Amino acid sequence: MGSRLGAEKIYEYIEKFGMSREQKNAGFDDIALDEQSSSLDYRVGRTWVGGHTVQISYGQLNEFTALQMANYVAMLANGGIHYKPYLVERISDYTGETIQLFDPVILDQQNFKPENLKVIREGMQQSASRSQYLKNLPFAVAGKTGSAEHDRSSRKNPERWRDTHSWWVGYAPYDNPEIAIVVFMEYAGAGSRGTEVARDIIDYYFGLEK
Repeated sequence: MGSRLGAEKIYEYIEKFGMSREQKNAGFDDIALDEQSSSLDYRVGRTWVGGHTVQISYGQLNEFTALQMANYVAMLANGGIHYKPYLVERISDYTGETIQLFDPVILDQQNFKPENLKVIREGMQQSASRSQYLKNLPFAVAGKTGSAEHDRSSRKNPERWRDTHSWWVGYAPYDNPEIAIVVFMEYAGAGSRGTEVARDIIDYYFGLEK
């Protein structure tokens, strides 16, 4: 599938989801991020071959921040709206009266085909349903694990040669999304470890803790 899409089309969607090198802050310009924490711009500084296209289609050669991934998952869940991240929703006085309310700011809105979003969402729901850590919930969850390889130069330094990074991205509930979740655990190995943390977040947010 990645080979059929081609690198140009894949990169087009990377930009649509706010995940290119130039968009690494995901609209949150008040924070500083490492210059390396962004996606690969395949058009600069390398000889491109067909194998590279296949690799980027399943995540190889790409670098994304957790904030970018959170926005990506939220856009999948809400149909293509890219909101500006913010940390404070409202400011209240000691009586509880709202002094200032921060309304959501839309940075971009993509018109993705509903049938395409449906396929991706269903695939994420089926993936999440197979996890032992996401069973026994009162609602379905959409999510996907990931095991990200890190800097290959670490092989030259045995102290840096560790397990892959563990990712889990998703949203809940599947039918009526309220929360987008991203779990990133350095050198944690299998993506299933991130799923355990995701379950804790879901339990806490929805008041499902025992």
